Amino acid sequence: MSIAKFLYFGTPEFSRIVLEELLESGFAPVAVVTAPDKPVGRKQVLTESPVAAFAKQNGVEVLKPEKIKPLEFVEKLKSYQPDLMVVAAYGKIIPQAILDVPKHGAINVHPSLLPKWRGASPIPYAILNGDQKTGVTIMLMDAEMDHGAILAQEEVVLKGDEITVALTSRLARIGGRMLTEVIPRWLAGKVTPVEQDHAAATYTKILTKEDGRIDWSKSAAQIERQVRAFDPWPGAWAVWARDGEASVIKLLAASAVPHSEPRGKNLEARRDSSAAARPQNDGVVAVPGTVTAAGVITGDGLLEPVTVQLAGKRPMDWAEFLRGHGDFVGSILK
Repeated sequence: MSIAKFLYFGTPEFSRIVLEELLESGFAPVAVVTAPDKPVGRKQVLTESPVAAFAKQNGVEVLKPEKIKPLEFVEKLKSYQPDLMVVAAYGKIIPQAILDVPKHGAINVHPSLLPKWRGASPIPYAILNGDQKTGVTIMLMDAEMDHGAILAQEEVVLKGDEITVALTSRLARIGGRMLTEVIPRWLAGKVTPVEQDHAAATYTKILTKEDGRIDWSKSAAQIERQVRAFDPWPGAWAVWARDGEASVIKLLAASAVPHSEPRGKNLEARRDSSAAARPQNDGVVAVPGTVTAAGVITGDGLLEPVTVQLAGKRPMDWAEFLRGHGDFVGSILK
């Protein structure tokens, strides 16, 4: 049994894991508010959010409002007489009228060290930026996005090989555990909120499919981080033009080799490919995006694909893909 009556707002897998941590520690919400069912996949099957499905499995009432501003919905929330509201990646701006419903306000679990990386995509941005650390922030909610005073923070050191899907799970479990510690202390008046340094705030945005398109003029290191940051959405991808048609190819895993550090089994091939991206005696420079047997030339260094996937096909390792697509080497990815 929970020590407090609280409402839980959340939608994606990150939020489901946070809720799982809460339930396992005896913190059961009186109701869950989540996004409505939406069409998923090629067949557009109407599917519940991860939070909705998990809450139902655990006997928690689920609300799926299309809109959360109508007065009748606010009154519905008031009927639960909540002490607190807990929010974890709900996906919509929550109006002040709803934030004011609980006696002790609303708190949010956010997977970054606020004020850094406010907004919808803090985990991909931390990886994409090459951050050496990230973390989880528990904060009070106000009318602005990720703007409220901080109740608790926990740092997580990054090793430089994280992918978004795995880091999401890790930070969600940390966030859930932190909530089990913060909630009782906050309700008991034992936590002093600390204002964020708003001048130091940085922001993220909702990622679109186009964000995943690779800019080969960037360095191999930047593109390798993009591959890890955009797994699973929106993916890191490029367009391969062949036979008058454009095919989308995704990079599911890759490694970066600076010009000065060719390595691996095909050492000479990598040296040759890496050198091809540098100015030659006649001043000609190989075009970034050019495919070689060793990898793809970038604006700085060589990107070695490890696993790739052509649209509509199964994932393949790099060597297997080259064997099956003899016209790939020498092409220029866009």
